Amino acid sequence: MNPKIYTLPFLERNADKLDIEWINTKHISDDWKVKIFEHKPTGLLFAIYDRKVTLIRLEHSVSAIAGVKEWSRIPKSSAFDAFPKFAPGLGYCVKVETLDSLNQLLQQYCSSTKEPPTILDLHEEMFILAEKSSKSGAAARRKRLDSAPKKPSKRTVTITVYDRNPDVVAEVLERADGVCEICSDPAPFVRRVNGTAYLEVHHKVLLSRGGDDTVDNAIAVCPNCHRKVHYG
Repeated sequence: MNPKIYTLPFLERNADKLDIEWINTKHISDDWKVKIFEHKPTGLLFAIYDRKVTLIRLEHSVSAIAGVKEWSRIPKSSAFDAFPKFAPGLGYCVKVETLDSLNQLLQQYCSSTKEPPTILDLHEEMFILAEKSSKSGAAARRKRLDSAPKKPSKRTVTITVYDRNPDVVAEVLERADGVCEICSDPAPFVRRVNGTAYLEVHHKVLLSRGGDDTVDNAIAVCPNCHRKVHYG
């Protein structure tokens, strides 16, 4: 499938149906450019490489689809510099062979079906509410603060947690040897309990998105990069 002839016109015709919009383009050469799109309801990103084949880079893996094959050699591009979810070593790349398979891929990828919330989802919820408060203006916010209860209310929330393999965590931390595998800076501090470098193990394809709990799918990152990957 030649992307210059088929893929982009297909996306343009179906943008409203898929609820996607173009957000960035980066020219690599005269015959190769990267276009990044966002699925507006979920904020999921995907990128299309225009060349002799149709390669699509996703934030996470998808179920098997006829005509969609995993592409292990993820092309590099400075187009991703502003998108930490596509930092080196992160994301998932596939080759798409037909328009029908492309349609199935995007329909599945952009599905708005909600997974049970994670702890990170709950943190994100608070950030959104705080941003809304900021936009309401200082006067309105201070008026609400004057009458706000000093003790917070409580709610019970069911979340999904994964029983991760400690051998994977140990192996990834040993491989990193105290250096963040995204920014290459040393760990910001050492753990109080044992004096080891503090890094967090992040799954490149999230467990909640069907990713494997394996060494190949995990990287050790500093807290700053970890938050940037999830919230940047």
